[in-house]
Parts: sequence; structure tokens; C-alpha cells
Amino acid sequence: MLHRLAGIAYHSRKADRLAAHPHADPFAAAVLDPAYPLVVVVHDEAASQVRNPFEQALIGPLLRALADPATYGLDAVDGLGVVVPHRAQRAALQQAFPKLSVLDPATGLPGRSAVDTVERFQGGERTVVLVSATESDRGYLLASAGFLLDPRRLTVAVSRAKRKMVLVASRTVFSLFSPDEGTFANALRWKNLLSRTCTTELWAGDRDGVRVEVWGGAGEASASTDIHG
Repeated sequence: MLHRLAGIAYHSRKADRLAAHPHADPFAAAVLDPAYPLVVVVHDEAASQVRNPFEQALIGPLLRALADPATYGLDAVDGLGVVVPHRAQRAALQQAFPKLSVLDPATGLPGRSAVDTVERFQGGERTVVLVSATESDRGYLLASAGFLLDPRRLTVAVSRAKRKMVLVASRTVFSLFSPDEGTFANALRWKNLLSRTCTTELWAGDRDGVRVEVWGGAGEASASTDIHG
């Protein structure tokens, strides 16, 4: 589907797209539009560090729709993957969406989950991969830029998504500037994903009083995009 990071093309020749389903929520309809296999959701919340309740609320309708047997019916094994940078966000999402976990048949307790950190993300490709960047506080981003902006975190999401990859991130991530050469280069990859690849505005509005925009990249149109800068 989509691969271009550090010289890997975002686009491959796979033609698989997410199935089309109606959504009463125009935000969810825009994000899950099958015509756009790569989507970036940009929001103006800017005070979070290792946990982001706003992003949790923002992706909630998406996760419920994707896991709903009446629509997409994606499971936690090979259907849906939710990648987060921090254990605090992982724990919050796992608690809020228990249906995204597979029960251990021996204990009856939650075992494998669709939600995990990059370091623990298991399995091969997933039908849909959703990334919650979580960090939005500018000072924290600069202090820990080597963590979130590590290219592996974006590469995992892009390389594992078969039909749809959704990146949810604060506008501060895409506007971050650092005098450190390595941090600047890594931040540029994220910026180019939005400025060069996902260039079609699919929806814009407020969610819980916060400005949110949905930008899409439509497969073939992004085939030649290079986010290196």
C-alpha cells in the first residue's frame, strides 16, 4: 500500500482499499474514506506529554467503527493495530477499549492487544494501523524529540498498514523547529508527510472545542512523494 520513509516509497502496487461504509459522523467518514489510504489528523490540543485524553476521545469513534462486526469487524490479531509512543497512553486506550484485546484462553484475562508501543508492536501487517502521536506540549517535544521523532516510529506504522494508515498528531509536531541537526531532520519527515503527501483536505471542524483537520493522500497521487525534504 503505502511506503516511503528514509528512501522507502509510501506507495506500492497493492490496490487493496478499506471497504466503504456509511458514517453518521462526518469526521469518521472523512478519516475512513477508502479513497485515501494514508490520512493525517491534525489537531490544536497542545498540552499533553505521555498521555493525551483528547487524542483518546478523538480516535474513539474510529476504533469503535473499525472493530464493529456490523461494519469493518477488524480484530486485534491482524485486523487493527494502534501504535502509541508511551505506556501511559497504551494503558489508557487498553482500559477504554477492552474489545481491542484478545483474551488468554488459559486465564480468561486480556492478553494480546491491538494497542501497543512501537517497541512491543507484534505481528506482521494489519489491515488498518492508527498512530496516536500523544505528545503535543512543545517544550516536552523538544526535550524528548529523539523519542517521538525517531524515524522507526513512523516506519513501523507505514510499513505495517495494508489498507489504511491514520496518523493523529498535534499541530505542534508538524511545526516543531530545533537547532539540533538530527532532530530537525527527523521532524522534517513528519512535516513532509503532511505538506507533500497528505495534501487533500477531507474535513475540518471542532471536536470538543478543539480545531481538527483531516488530510488525505490518495495512493497513486503520492507515489513519487519523498518526505526526506
